Amino acid sequence: MFKGQHQKHQKPVLNNNSNSVLNGANSYQDQTDVRCIDNLDTNKILCQLLKQQSAPEIDIDCFDGNPLNYRYFMAIFAEVVENRINDPRGRLTRLIKYTKGEAKELVMNCIHLPPGEGYKVAKMLLEERYGDPHRLLASYRKEIKEWQPLKIGDATSFRRFSNFLVKCQNVTGRTNWNALDNQDIICMLLSKLPGNLQDRWNRKVFYMRRQHAREPKLSDFTNFVDEETTLLNDPMFSRDAVSQYHQEKKDRFEKRKRIGSYVTKTSDRKIEKEANLGNSDMESCQVCQMCDKQHQLEDCPKFLKLSVEERIKTLYQKKLCFGCYHSISRTHNARNCNNRKICKVCGEKHPTTLHGLKPKQKKSEESQEANSSDTKQDLNKASVNSVNMGSNVISMSIVPVRLGYEGTDKVVQTYALLDNCSQGTFVTKSTLEELGITGTQTSITIKTLNGDLTNSSIAVRGIKVARSKADDKNAKWITLPKTFSRDCLPVDTEDIATPDKISKWGYLDAIANEINQSSDVTVGLLVGANCSMVLEPNKIIPSQGGGPYAFRTILGWCIVGPVDKSMTNGSNVSCNFTWCLCITLA
Repeated sequence: MFKGQHQKHQKPVLNNNSNSVLNGANSYQDQTDVRCIDNLDTNKILCQLLKQQSAPEIDIDCFDGNPLNYRYFMAIFAEVVENRINDPRGRLTRLIKYTKGEAKELVMNCIHLPPGEGYKVAKMLLEERYGDPHRLLASYRKEIKEWQPLKIGDATSFRRFSNFLVKCQNVTGRTNWNALDNQDIICMLLSKLPGNLQDRWNRKVFYMRRQHAREPKLSDFTNFVDEETTLLNDPMFSRDAVSQYHQEKKDRFEKRKRIGSYVTKTSDRKIEKEANLGNSDMESCQVCQMCDKQHQLEDCPKFLKLSVEERIKTLYQKKLCFGCYHSISRTHNARNCNNRKICKVCGEKHPTTLHGLKPKQKKSEESQEANSSDTKQDLNKASVNSVNMGSNVISMSIVPVRLGYEGTDKVVQTYALLDNCSQGTFVTKSTLEELGITGTQTSITIKTLNGDLTNSSIAVRGIKVARSKADDKNAKWITLPKTFSRDCLPVDTEDIATPDKISKWGYLDAIANEINQSSDVTVGLLVGANCSMVLEPNKIIPSQGGGPYAFRTILGWCIVGPVDKSMTNGSNVSCNFTWCLCITLA
């Protein structure tokens, strides 16, 4: 019994085979654990790779050698290139690609070194050249010095300035890089702000010294500018926001105004169209004012038998409009008639039955028709009024001159009419051809005593004028204002004063020798009041005994007035009043 009990409590004995089985089980368990760890690491690596691939691409900005951008460039380059490319040669070639200017020249020479050494040397050169703290601080000082002063209310410029201050603040936070955090730099930054903000900062510093007993730091100034920038960029109550609100309100008002105007115009057009339709219907069933039959006045046989003058009398008696044959009222007459009939003969705006009517001429026009045909031709070309005044020779302010053109040496001798009643300066086309000037083709409208005249012309700049004496070395050349061409000028050769004409006036003997005479030269220039320097008199000889008077200009002596009452060649008086209303480029 005891023996059985002893055997019952006796521990089992393991032999060598049993130990080998246990060791094999343990080794299998260890291998399983290692495989699980390897699978976990592999999964983590795969997840990281998937995250990197799904992350957005980072573009590298080329480094141009600005020390302010060096740290940013190297951080981006390490993230995009060094973390993905292990080959030193590949890193070096990309470093060369993403640099330019002086920085590229610095690292490009490292391509000749061994691959492993070239990349290290290139980074070391960039660090020594652009990563030096003193060079970086010098760049920040230069940037601060060259920063343009800010304007009041310029929210965009304030935002850029605030961002720059934050960058400076981040630099001063590094060890031994606090050279920007001093009073001189703060004063230099303060000078970039408008005057009202400078006063506000001064008040802030005053309370800082009184309450905290310390001097301001760069961080204080950065926070101050950031607060002002936030106020300027407030989306609701800043100046830009309020101004934009008013502008949008104004635009909405203008839009509604344009829509209303469009509706009004459309309505007006509809009304006008209906009125025209009504008029056409009226015309179709109109009763003739001549014979009371159902046809229009133009088709009336009785009206057509009358002459044009008799038709006009009939229209007067019937009080009918000359343009449309409708009745005249307070709001409708021939002057403001908008429904004028078109003549089938000449295409003008008048009824066909009134074709050939010659309107009555005014008395002034009738007196002009009494003049000779030559005089009419001169009037049309030169814009001058001429009336028969007998046989009196009148000398005008005409002086011999030399004309030239800027950039050329060619000189032309001619006479110049100094006309202070003209607002423009004119030259004959023949004179322009002698000078070899082309000019610009234009169209000018001139108002004279005869009315408005519109003619084609040539506009020229750069014509210069001087005294006629070629031996006068002290003669001053004067550049004329914009000059316009004319076929001819309203001056006769009889209007030119000569020594013979003024010989009978003794008080003019002193200047007789100074008056040049050229028989083969005509008047080729008219100088108007827009060139007052030429017209200005510097000496005057008064008239005596009803004779002419003389005045001297920078171009020479001019004789004005009656010089000989016995000569009978002259028959016209010229009234040279010219007013250039408009100039239109062709």
